[in-house]
Amino acid sequence: MIKVDIGKCTGCRMCETACSFFHTGAINRHMSRIKVIHHYGTGVDGPVLCRQCEERYCMDCPSNALSIGALGQVIASPTLCTLCKGSATPTAKGTASTLTGGHNKKVYFSGKLSQGISKKCERNCPIGAIEIFNDIVYVCDLCGGSPRCVAACSEGALSFVPEEKETISLQNLVIESKKMNPTEKRSLYIAEQGQKLRDTWRN
Repeated sequence: MIKVDIGKCTGCRMCETACSFFHTGAINRHMSRIKVIHHYGTGVDGPVLCRQCEERYCMDCPSNALSIGALGQVIASPTLCTLCKGSATPTAKGTASTLTGGHNKKVYFSGKLSQGISKKCERNCPIGAIEIFNDIVYVCDLCGGSPRCVAACSEGALSFVPEEKETISLQNLVIESKKMNPTEKRSLYIAEQGQKLRDTWRN
């Protein structure tokens, strides 16, 4: 897993650059699987990425498009992911049916789509570490075992410890982050981490 020392982060965003370029060939923080947040309230910069949490909230995928790799990383399957668009709730006047022709699969529905189920993995992650951009799921996959963000961090804020299976619980953030978008969730998480860091400064 990737360990984070928030006290060493300077907010340079080199981790974002390395991540997006390695995965997409472009430098675009929207396509980075790690996001650096500057929280003005605490004055702390910190990276947010998948913490391989104990609860694994993102695994509640109706399409089984997410799985856990050998290093504990989340692996997203672009072929299985439907962005939860196939989920429907039949009403008295409508039913859901699927017509398949060749390799093309279309879902026909006469009725009402269920509300709030779209992008379930993105909704379920309490720290905004998994996000959908341009219909693609972005989540840390450890670059297959050689995380580029760690190599790019000159301050030592990120370290890769594959043999360590640290269990982190994010349960305390679930209720407060429930109605937030990924950006707001990341800010909430860094605010919490930043406050913990500031508390150590007083000691």
